[in-house]
Amino acid sequence: MYEIKLIQNINIHDFGGNIYMTKNIKRTITVLIMVLVFGLFTGCKTFQASDIGISTSDNIGMTKKIVDDLIKMAKSDQLKVTDLDAEGNFDTQTLHIQSLIEQECNVIAICPVNTEEIKKSIAVANEAGIAVVVFEKSINDDSIAFFAGYDALNEGKSAAQAIVEADDGKENIVIEIVGPNDNQNAMDASRGFHDLIDVIDNITVVQVYSNWNPQSTYEGMKSVLKKYPTISAVYSSNSTLDTAIDEALIEIGLLKPIGSSGHIYRVSSSGSKNGYESAVNGYVDLLLVTAAEEQAKALYDAIVLLGSGKTLESDSFVARTYSITQDQVEINKENIWGFTSGIE
Repeated sequence: MYEIKLIQNINIHDFGGNIYMTKNIKRTITVLIMVLVFGLFTGCKTFQASDIGISTSDNIGMTKKIVDDLIKMAKSDQLKVTDLDAEGNFDTQTLHIQSLIEQECNVIAICPVNTEEIKKSIAVANEAGIAVVVFEKSINDDSIAFFAGYDALNEGKSAAQAIVEADDGKENIVIEIVGPNDNQNAMDASRGFHDLIDVIDNITVVQVYSNWNPQSTYEGMKSVLKKYPTISAVYSSNSTLDTAIDEALIEIGLLKPIGSSGHIYRVSSSGSKNGYESAVNGYVDLLLVTAAEEQAKALYDAIVLLGSGKTLESDSFVARTYSITQDQVEINKENIWGFTSGIE
């Protein structure tokens, strides 16, 4: 309940028991009511019944972490979230976004299945007056209000640099676990990796095309290891795959802890639970941990501002990457999103 108190002296005329307000008093009260109503709407988030729509390509790994954080923050602010998972199917995502548009969401956040085809759905949302923000996979589209992601190119370069520094100068084979060929982050990570490592004459890179799928990784690793049993290093651009890599190395008899004879040097990117555990167990030498929480916070702040009709100071955000060596993993585990969330 709100109580209006008029501090000014107000002239009230009593004629025959009836109370009348002068025009000036009426104007004063009208203004106060307008101020009150305006204050009610500007003092909180100006969202409607269906506030935030989220459409993801999948709901695993870092994507799940970001979505979980968005929902948690929205719940804290008593905002409604509609979360839809396309499970890697672009047609499904198209239908999902159309349903979010029909629900008249204030803002739609998208992690796209296909970064080109999704532009059609974004255009439809914009025509309906709905702001669109994108996370994880960047899209070359000026109509997007905001993008939050990470620097996969430099993560790939950091992985290559670590492997080069650990190299003994002999003729060595390095396995690269390659992600989906339609995923920009996977391609950027691979490009960054090869920008540095391809100039090292004594290192030969053998790629395993995993599609970031554990079973494909496991089978691909076994196939390559049978042909090249003396590999010196493994680079995985997605730490979700580390358990599958461990299992393949166990089967061939090559899983050796850090410091032991025959240990294979490993670098893992992202920061999922699987990568954390492989490092804690002594098998992954370097974790390149993406600050997923930073992405979620930047994305949510942009959603709130856009949903309130405000202007953003910046239209993009790039999260930091933490390089954590195996001996520092336990000390820094609170900065590893896979540890704090339990997401593989």
